[in-house]
Amino acid sequence: MSVEHLLYMWQTILTEINASLINFKKIDNAMELIRFSIYLEKSLHLGIWWSVTQRK
Repeated sequence: MSVEHLLYMWQTILTEINASLINFKKIDNAMELIRFSIYLEKSLHLGIWWSVTQRK
C-alpha cells in the first residue's frame, strides 16, 4: 500500500514539474515571471517538499 502511495506522489510531482516547465517556456514578461515564481515557491513550501525537507 505505501509503495503505491509513494509511486502516486512521485508521479504527481513529475506532472507538476512538467506543467511548470511548459508554463515557464510561455513566460514573455516580468509580471508573468513574478507570478510563476510566487506560485512555484508556494508549491514547494506548502507541498511535499516542505514535509520531506523537515524530516531529519
